[in-house]
Amino acid sequence: MYKQEGSAINRNVRHISALFSIGLILSIVLVACGGEETPPPPTRTPLPQPTPTPRSTPLPEVELPVILGSPDKPINLLFVIASPSSGQVDAQDTLQTELNAQLGDALAVEVGILATPREALDALCNGEAALMWVDVFTYIAAERACGASPLLGVRQTQRVGANGIEFDFVYDRRVLGNAATPAMLANRRICRIAGDDSPVNWVYPSLALRAAGVDPVTGLQGVIEVADAQSLVKAIFDEECVAGAIPNDQLDTLVRRLQQANPPVQINLQATALQVVVMQEGNESWLEIPHSVLIASPDFILPTSFRDLVVEAIQELVETEEDDALKELVPYAQLVERTSADYADFRAWLEAARWGMDN
Repeated sequence: MYKQEGSAINRNVRHISALFSIGLILSIVLVACGGEETPPPPTRTPLPQPTPTPRSTPLPEVELPVILGSPDKPINLLFVIASPSSGQVDAQDTLQTELNAQLGDALAVEVGILATPREALDALCNGEAALMWVDVFTYIAAERACGASPLLGVRQTQRVGANGIEFDFVYDRRVLGNAATPAMLANRRICRIAGDDSPVNWVYPSLALRAAGVDPVTGLQGVIEVADAQSLVKAIFDEECVAGAIPNDQLDTLVRRLQQANPPVQINLQATALQVVVMQEGNESWLEIPHSVLIASPDFILPTSFRDLVVEAIQELVETEEDDALKELVPYAQLVERTSADYADFRAWLEAARWGMDN
């Protein structure tokens, strides 16, 4: 009995040992087969990828400044001609070619024509680098407005007045007596030569009236327009007006022509004449009106060296007698150098007459 119980115990012990061995073996197998958490695979550092090289963006082209006096920005040489003839248009191109040939690579010049003195004044005083041939009134206005300076002046033959135009009033002595003056023309009718092509026609006579205290717009009874100087003398003879302006020292010639006309006009110029129909020249002491003048933009717009080059080229054309094109645009017998001082007396006379470009 005791032996059987022992056997049973032994069997139980062996059974437990077998279970324990099996558990141990399973544990070992589980551990060997990854029963624990699998460690993460090793991290591979990625190889660096090449970065695209940015391409440079081309900069916009920078425009170089256009140089004054270059062919792209020439110096302008301008003439004031209201209605240029075909010959003057051709002369414009010819003169430009001649001047540029004289100047070579030193300077480029473009020759042009303006229609009015006002255009010339506006162009010169609004910053245009230019030289311009203008009448003396436009020069004085440009000097006042923007400091323009004179360079050359025109001299003519003695027959038409070497340095300028002179004029006189012609008076009807039947009305005004032998000692007539511009002051006596207040509230009377006067005659003027039609057109604005000459200062004698109206500009200078109106200034003479202003200087004598007579407003040429409001201080006269009326202004009668006539065709020319001979017609003006005839109008005074016919009592259409009592006075008018004509070129200086022309009265004798004009009267002689009228006396030879058909029918003749019998005008007696002698102060002691018994006839009623007489007239007299005023013989006033007014200054002559200087001829055309070449003026230049202020120095800060047109450098002195540039304008001197243009003047030298003009003078070279004159000296070599290759100046036909220039004479076509600005008639002259001679060109002389001018400075502001040469116009001092005329400038003072205009100031005394309270002259401005628009009056």
